[in-house]
Amino acid sequence: MVKMKQCLLHIEPLGVTLSADRGTSLYEVLKNCHLEFPCGGKGLCGNCKVRILSGQVEKTEVHRAFLERKHLSSEWCLACLTVLTEDLTIEIPEGAMDIQTDESEITGNGGKEEYAVAVDVGSTTVVSQLVALHTGKVLATCSGINPQTTYGADIISRIAFAVSDKRQAALLRDLLREEIGKQIAQLLRECPGCIPSRIRLVGNTVMHHLFAGYDVRPLSAAPFQSPLNDGYRYLPSELGWDLPDRCSVEFLPNISHFIGSDILAGIKACGMADSDEYVLLIDLGTNGEMVAGNRQKLWCTSTAAGPAFEGINISCGMRASDGAISGVEFEDGKFVVTTIGGEPPKGLCGSGLVEAVDCLLQQGFIDFTGMTTGENTGDFQLADGVFLTLADIREFQLAKAAIATGISFLLKYSGIRMEDLTRVYVTGGLGNHLNVDKIKRLGLLSQVPSDRFQVLPNAALWGCKLSLTGQDTAGWKDILQRLVYCPLETAAEFQDFYCEHLFFPYE
Repeated sequence: MVKMKQCLLHIEPLGVTLSADRGTSLYEVLKNCHLEFPCGGKGLCGNCKVRILSGQVEKTEVHRAFLERKHLSSEWCLACLTVLTEDLTIEIPEGAMDIQTDESEITGNGGKEEYAVAVDVGSTTVVSQLVALHTGKVLATCSGINPQTTYGADIISRIAFAVSDKRQAALLRDLLREEIGKQIAQLLRECPGCIPSRIRLVGNTVMHHLFAGYDVRPLSAAPFQSPLNDGYRYLPSELGWDLPDRCSVEFLPNISHFIGSDILAGIKACGMADSDEYVLLIDLGTNGEMVAGNRQKLWCTSTAAGPAFEGINISCGMRASDGAISGVEFEDGKFVVTTIGGEPPKGLCGSGLVEAVDCLLQQGFIDFTGMTTGENTGDFQLADGVFLTLADIREFQLAKAAIATGISFLLKYSGIRMEDLTRVYVTGGLGNHLNVDKIKRLGLLSQVPSDRFQVLPNAALWGCKLSLTGQDTAGWKDILQRLVYCPLETAAEFQDFYCEHLFFPYE
């Protein structure tokens, strides 16, 4: 057998050196180095950029076109379109991600000393908290990137990866279980002796299925409904977690279709199931879940908003991490930006996208259709190396229209008027960086007074913590019985609503 020539890959700032066969894709080598591959390494998004510090790589026309579209110089390459032909030294863009947690305490039961763990299993991030049930205090928090993001930023990419091969589905399952197990172990290292008596997990339907190893094929085609939406329990030993088996592990039940237990927990967190007044809960993410109602009845739906609100599929988009532009103003003839962590601008996160589009609209650089005006050509330089293109504005319009359509349909279906909403809770990836007045100006819930809005950084985690105080799930079952799923995909009015919401409000 002919032995393949080995190439050395030096990775900065990690200080790691790896060896791989000549001709190996850089994507395959970097899978375990925390570099995100939003499209699953299929060469579709152009977001897996790395800087070449030494060595050479060959680039196809497609590769060069991606780099040009993202305004990247020749020293950059995209990992999924690059193969190793010689020794390389590369730099991976690094920044601490701004992961949304919730430090709210819960009401302690005043009983004996007892501990529990709440886990929010998000498509992008995983957050775990250790809670003292007798006092209600949060003792420790651990968070990290969902390792499944290597195989796609959104749930559709994960579904496609899982259904193509049972071994790939098992890989996604094991990655998620291992990450949560590591986080729980870290919590216990920080708080020795605080062994949990129970662990509760919440997440969307796809995370619920992948964690359990359930078949996700029912979620890959209409009507997008799985027969396996109930909650389930495991022993820690079944998951490979180093905990006594007297500790119960429970993933709470889904609501329906793509609406999972994270939204069920969000309903609990914002108190809408106990409210006499009408309340709206919106999760501004890829799936765009929303719930409206009160203690009498609750209506819910989801809409494929796409990942623009998380900075994905945007030419200079990035997650909400250090260096991401989160605020944009126009002063003295130039753009002035604010970044997360005060770092030099590296890209544009979801809240920064909202701010940038609003700024362009207010300055008259784009009109209500999203097209440029006057001498503006379509590429706006917000900061050194960070641009916003017409295609980015269109991505935002599509995401905004999807969310607005879901809200309009939900309110029409339920008979709730916009003015009847006494509170609008917003949660999801935008988190604390969302400017409510600006998102309203762009056409989301424009008629609702700003003082009725409240941003919840992580409603799912908060609701999951509230579930820890009781052993039974009767409260959850009661909420589920009051929920009505509204199938947006079969609504005759969908196209009309969607087209209506594509444009920005026109004065």
